[in-house]
Amino acid sequence: LMAPASAFADLDTMKVTEKISGAKTINAEQAKKLFDDGVIFIDVRSDKNWSLGRIPDSEHLELTTMFTADNLLKIVINKDDPIVIYCNSSLCHKGEVAVKRVISWGYSNIYYFHDGFLAWKSNGYPIVR
Repeated sequence: LMAPASAFADLDTMKVTEKISGAKTINAEQAKKLFDDGVIFIDVRSDKNWSLGRIPDSEHLELTTMFTADNLLKIVINKDDPIVIYCNSSLCHKGEVAVKRVISWGYSNIYYFHDGFLAWKSNGYPIVR
């Protein structure tokens, strides 16, 4: 059973959705405020990108290997708790895919950090390696 070609249209054009119904899209400044408030950040980037630098205290659930409903439930038990999901940048599809999955898993307080790690880093916010 194959998905219709239209299911991959965004991947072909490299267009990443900025606004996703069921999530709130945030910028780096808004992400920093949520970070300062202790909100959980989920990093869905590759192991390589994760090892090169990440937002402190973020949880790594690489999209293609570790990002499952069960693994997320181990981190965020209450589906009403706020979560920030991020990838590398606004050109990364992993954040978009992850946000859509989390919505489908019944989480209701999702922040989509569309500009991702590179925007965080360029603003001079703390990172760890």
